[in-house]
Amino acid sequence: MKKHFMSKILLSAAIIALGFIIGASVPMNTYVVNAASTTEYISEVKIGIGKNADAASKDLLSEGYTILKGSDGKYADLNEDADDANSSKKIVYLGYKTTTDVKYAVTDLAVMNMKGGYSIRDYEVLMENQLKTQVIPFVNRFIATLIEYRENLNSENPANKARAEYMRSMLNKLKDDDTEGLIGDLLVRETKYEMTDAVYNALSAAQKKQHADILTIIMQANGKNTLTMETLLTKASDSQETSWIDRIQHIDLDSLKSALPDTVDITEQDNELDKKYYDDACKILEKWDTFYEALMGYDDKANALANLDENEYADEIAAMAQFDENSSDKDKNGAAVSAQIDTKNAVTENTLDLELVSAYEHLSEIDYDSDGGTTLLDFFTQDYSDFDGDNIRNLYPLVASLSAGQIAGLDFLSLQDLVTIATADATSYNLDELGDVEPASIYEDVNREVFEKGKVALTNEALRAEAAKNNVVSEPFAFSTTNYILWGATAVATAGMIASWATFSHFNSAAKMLKNATSGIKQAEQMYSNFKTYVVQLKDSLVKEGYSRAAASRMINYQDDVKAAREIFNEKLENLVGKKYADKLYSEDIGETIKTVSTKSKIASYLGAAFTVAMAVLAAYSIYSTIKEMMDYYKVDYTPIPKYIVEEADITAYNSKGEKIFIGNNKTSAYYRAAECNRPSDDKNYEVLQNYADLNGDVGRQWLALYQVKFEGRSPIIADSLKVVTGTSSLPSGYTTGIHMFGTTAAFNLNNSYYVFNNKPMSIYVYFKTDDSVVVPSAASVAGSNFSVGSVFLYGGIGAAVGAAIAVVVMLAVSKKRESASVEAA
Repeated sequence: MKKHFMSKILLSAAIIALGFIIGASVPMNTYVVNAASTTEYISEVKIGIGKNADAASKDLLSEGYTILKGSDGKYADLNEDADDANSSKKIVYLGYKTTTDVKYAVTDLAVMNMKGGYSIRDYEVLMENQLKTQVIPFVNRFIATLIEYRENLNSENPANKARAEYMRSMLNKLKDDDTEGLIGDLLVRETKYEMTDAVYNALSAAQKKQHADILTIIMQANGKNTLTMETLLTKASDSQETSWIDRIQHIDLDSLKSALPDTVDITEQDNELDKKYYDDACKILEKWDTFYEALMGYDDKANALANLDENEYADEIAAMAQFDENSSDKDKNGAAVSAQIDTKNAVTENTLDLELVSAYEHLSEIDYDSDGGTTLLDFFTQDYSDFDGDNIRNLYPLVASLSAGQIAGLDFLSLQDLVTIATADATSYNLDELGDVEPASIYEDVNREVFEKGKVALTNEALRAEAAKNNVVSEPFAFSTTNYILWGATAVATAGMIASWATFSHFNSAAKMLKNATSGIKQAEQMYSNFKTYVVQLKDSLVKEGYSRAAASRMINYQDDVKAAREIFNEKLENLVGKKYADKLYSEDIGETIKTVSTKSKIASYLGAAFTVAMAVLAAYSIYSTIKEMMDYYKVDYTPIPKYIVEEADITAYNSKGEKIFIGNNKTSAYYRAAECNRPSDDKNYEVLQNYADLNGDVGRQWLALYQVKFEGRSPIIADSLKVVTGTSSLPSGYTTGIHMFGTTAAFNLNNSYYVFNNKPMSIYVYFKTDDSVVVPSAASVAGSNFSVGSVFLYGGIGAAVGAAIAVVVMLAVSKKRESASVEAA
């Protein structure tokens, strides 16, 4: 009775442990509890940009940010002296918030320029390669496990069905955000990957939600929860009528050779078996020492379980259930976290010890040869070295006894798990004991944005070196030679236009005056002619009457008067049109003169019109050229600022085959996030730059974006250590780094002439110190799946906690068998 009661306590503990590992924020053995601190660290940075101090600081102050100040006690403009006479001045302030909790502290601040060493496409290629080379091949193998899981749910074999339903219920403690379905229920149906595109695309939106996207889940899910899912599915596999322990008793190397096709020559039999079983035997051998050492510790574990205080253990379980990880009292919460970790470790250790003891005793009762002199315990307590070289073939019967689903999920099972699964019977799986653990997202704590196209850029030394080749300090703005020629031609055309129209005006006026003068002279000459005729007539009359002398004298006087009038008129004409034309008029060559003047007037008008058009065209093109050159110099075609930048080395590793693989879902803390700014949504640059900060105030040769990161295992930035230094690159006393460019720890000149319009700007550096006495603790996630870090060793950590819930199942089965055996013996 004592053991049966103990099993209930352990089962409760196992369920509580399961609740903590699925979606819990406090992972087993990974959380670092830091002592309470009064030091203030930076928790968030934001940039304020504006045409004046008020515009740049207003939003920062209203949102509770502290604005970085310079040595003069005034807000430090990180864009000071970055402009020249032709650019639009913008003020740039750095705002920051603080925390005393190291979990939320920023560990680094770095910058990247628009034409810097990063690549969004390279990151996407990395994701595509990961999907093609790791995820899809893994899913192709793991489908065998899914199929056996489904077969067992519909099986008539009581043990298989009970085990699959039990695992389904545990899987349903995880949910898929994309379909809003529970994982255990979703995987009963074909996944999107298993269906053809035509079939899947023909489904309604509601129907599509009934089919999980297994590729996305494996690629993006929380690593801990992914392992939980994969482990539970593997434990639910093996849809054969008998367990592998039953099957291995009838398999040896000779029987495996006999099963080979008759076409295989006897000398090639070993090679054929190697092709079929060697790789999986190596996987088993990787797990061998762990199980072997556990079995060797049987006596100590059995004694420890026999002396376990059930009441004390029940209190520990209750303490786990009451733990409030969101407590606002940091000191108490820290102590609670520490106690909770200790309790969880104790629960896991005892449940796994129970599983091991049960496995040991069960294996010791199973004969492994026809003579009955060897048990399966003897088989599993062979030393690792016993399988060196060709002796590894002694593991082939074990491989052959496993189902296809178990083989596919072998990365997620320890040898202890295999024994546990084969030991329990249908009555051992009591669904009522699973409790009401709230389902958690399988993507818990994962920033899924790092998997979205266009949001993440990759950087590495090669990319940065290539980008550095293009760094050239531009000269101050100056017009091109072509532009000067255009304006010169415009000036010539303008002068020609003025001269032509002036000439036209002169000749046109002259022609008018000539015509008027001709008319007046002709009238005078007509009067003279008439008078002359009159005088001649009068003369005859006068002669007749004896007055000829007096009449002749009067005629002469009249003639003199006409001549004098004409001379006066001609003098005035000279003043108007010049002596040359006046003389021509005087010599009565009037018609030809008028014709010449009119012709020159027309020519001048044509030239004036031509020069006017030329001047207008040249002036327009000169203005266009000038504006274009200024725009080419000052206006920048900004590219989007990546929301995240990550160093390639921080999210990749090499597996046992030497292949570069992605471990990003275990390294989400490595992603540097772009600092935001107060850019309004109606700003001309918002569509491209969104609300991500440009330290050049949107008026530089290219943007200079600020990035922040809370990197696990790194020391936090001390808030009051931020220091602005201008006009010198000398390192302040006590400082070693500051806001730096990716790939280097040296503080970077934020007024670098590569990026601002002033080609000789004042230098601006922002330095900071880190608190090396503490580090940012690890988050809840662990390595995602067998493709994340090669072959996952599951016996400890997450696998142990998941195993805890099924450990008691075995103990119950063993207890019942022993009770039954005792009754029969009696």
